[in-house]
Amino acid sequence: MIPAMTDPERSFFYRLFARLLIAPADQPLLDLIQQIQTAASEEPLAVALNELHQTALTADLKQLDDEYHQLFIGLGKGELSPYLSWYQTGFLMEKPLALLRRDLIELGIKRQADTTEPEDHISAVCEVMALLIAGQNAGQNTFFQRYLEPWHAAFFTDLRNSQTGVFYPTVAKSGLAFMNLESQRIHRSHHEA
Repeated sequence: MIPAMTDPERSFFYRLFARLLIAPADQPLLDLIQQIQTAASEEPLAVALNELHQTALTADLKQLDDEYHQLFIGLGKGELSPYLSWYQTGFLMEKPLALLRRDLIELGIKRQADTTEPEDHISAVCEVMALLIAGQNAGQNTFFQRYLEPWHAAFFTDLRNSQTGVFYPTVAKSGLAFMNLESQRIHRSHHEA
């Protein structure tokens, strides 16, 4: 079993997935992925991160840009919709987004002025988790259970099963493995309480 992650490690992975899912990967991001070291292990996260590492070594920036745009932007609409509202209701800008906005106000987290994506984009939700962890906010488990646990598996499974490219399916495998560990950590903490 992978040892329990420290809060800085957890925050790092949330920020990594936030960056991977908000824009096409660039060379600094690929360099960062290439520096991630995992022990030889059969644990799903270690296996997935090793695959992501290997894919990053041979990635072509133009292909990554094309892959990202085809998946998430497309001509009018990408292959996948990375929004909580979409996965919970089948529509954008629905009640899950309103509830998320309410909770963000209560947490004192404000939307950045230069942000164009709604707050329920998976990247934004991951970024909030990183902030909550860094601030040692006691509400981080509740936030995860409300705004990631209900849909992360479906989103990352859709991304993994996409027929588009080779890089983002490895991102999906890593994301799914990491989120599953987070879910296990939370449920374990509830049983121990």
